[in-house]
Amino acid sequence: MAVRVGALTPIAEPLFELCNLSPWPTLERAKLVIDVASAQLQLRPELAEIVSDQPLITIPLGPMVARLREQLLAASDDREQTSLRFPPMPISASASARGGRL
Repeated sequence: MAVRVGALTPIAEPLFELCNLSPWPTLERAKLVIDVASAQLQLRPELAEIVSDQPLITIPLGPMVARLREQLLAASDDREQTSLRFPPMPISASASARGGRL
C-alpha cells in the first residue's frame, strides 16, 4: 500500500501531541496505528492485536525511540552539566523525616 506524505497532513499535529503526552518507556513498548481514511491515531501496546475492516498503517515505535535516544545521548556533552558549587551534604534521619528541612 502506498501513501502520499501529503495524506498524513491531517494527523501531523495530533501525532506530535500524542507523542508529547506519552512517556518514552510507553512509546518504546507501543505501536502507532494510523487510520488514514478517518485521520485517527491510536497508541497500542506492541503485542496488541489490531482488527479492522479498514486499511491501517502500523508502526512499531520501539526501534525509532531507541535510535532517537542513541542520537540524543551521542549529541550530549558530559560537560553540559556543571558541578554544584557546594557539595551535597548528608542530613540526619530526623531532618529527613521532615522533608530535609533542618
